[in-house]
Amino acid sequence: MIFWTNLLDKLESVWNFLKQYITITVDKDKLKEDGLELIKKKTGISLKKKNPDKTKAENYTQDEISDDKQTISDNISNLDKRDLEVNSIDYSKYKGIQVSGNTSNPTILIVDDLDFIIKLYKSDFNSIKRDFNKDIDNDYCIKFATGPDCGFIAINEINNNDNIKFALLDITLGSVAKNSAGEFIELDGVDIAIHLLKQNPHLDFLFVSGHTMNRLNPNMNKYYKKFEDKTGLNIENYYLYKNSDRYKVIYERLYKEEIHG
Repeated sequence: MIFWTNLLDKLESVWNFLKQYITITVDKDKLKEDGLELIKKKTGISLKKKNPDKTKAENYTQDEISDDKQTISDNISNLDKRDLEVNSIDYSKYKGIQVSGNTSNPTILIVDDLDFIIKLYKSDFNSIKRDFNKDIDNDYCIKFATGPDCGFIAINEINNNDNIKFALLDITLGSVAKNSAGEFIELDGVDIAIHLLKQNPHLDFLFVSGHTMNRLNPNMNKYYKKFEDKTGLNIENYYLYKNSDRYKVIYERLYKEEIHG
């Protein structure tokens, strides 16, 4: 009888230990799932970072941006494996640029995999005309590279246009094609920016993305890191949240010489 009592006691102790361990494991999983919201609920302390300034590019002075441009590394002109992959595509067969505005004036290049973005940007330009009395269609030639081949169409345009003054680039383009070796190559907005900077290191541009600037997101951080490693520039100076009042920032960048003298 004593034997069974001792055995039951030991089993109960083991069970209590397991219950405690299971509770801790579940709590950890819940903490991971609920994240900082759970910490706030239990402690009343918010450790959550404030949302990034979604129009942060607006906060940089033109002097800061000009100084930043001077930090472009000489490495941008050196060929690496990625450059060889990008250069191995025959871009001449990728047509489809859509043109509006005054074709005799400097070019604004807009690159996005979504075709409807054209209407959104035209709405931005109408807002600039309404609020700032600046007619983009009169002052610039606007060229749109959109759709699944937008990255390749954009590079073909860059290769044949030395009058590009400003570019608005989505980051995740999903443009995929085969090179001469039969390998699949995917282009993104960072590739387009690097190609532009090779042509003109002082050209101005913005990454316009629906993704917030979150370096903890590994899917996005790889783009940020590639841009910064290749150019020596801080991507936050060239980032604009797609769902913000972006037309104000676009106006600032397009007419900075008039605004700042």
